[in-house]
Amino acid sequence: MIGKKVSVADIKIKEVGIFDIETLYKEAKSWFDSKNYTFQEKEHTEKIRDIGDEYLIQWVAERKVDGYVKFNIETSFFIRYITKIKIREKQLYKGDMEITTKAFLELDYKNNWHTSAIKKFLFNIYSNYIIKEKINDYNSKLDNEVKELLDIIKSVINIHI
Repeated sequence: MIGKKVSVADIKIKEVGIFDIETLYKEAKSWFDSKNYTFQEKEHTEKIRDIGDEYLIQWVAERKVDGYVKFNIETSFFIRYITKIKIREKQLYKGDMEITTKAFLELDYKNNWHTSAIKKFLFNIYSNYIIKEKINDYNSKLDNEVKELLDIIKSVINIHI
């Protein structure tokens, strides 16, 4: 049964190494812009620790596909044991990074079909039978977009000096 939110991806990547956080941000932000997502950095915190600092960065992005479906991608970066290093005059970071990306389709994001019991019933019929194939197509498209984004992130975090 298709509900109001349809989960598309829930992916976790772990990497230990040297990271170019500035380039990561620029490349990912550029990708979101090229796909016409509304991008927001929901959180960016830094904690100073004796064994290396910790960063938490959370991004939320959404794009209206049509009047019924919206794509949502939420990405968080938890980086710990961070130390700043300079290589070839470039500021880089060394540490452990965990990236979590969740993506989902939001159906009826304007809440037109959820104002009464009969409309909720019709929402279920519409989503599960009438436009089920279209929803599956959107699901595949969003899944491909998440893979593109993760390819960009992986290429940036796996820099070789």
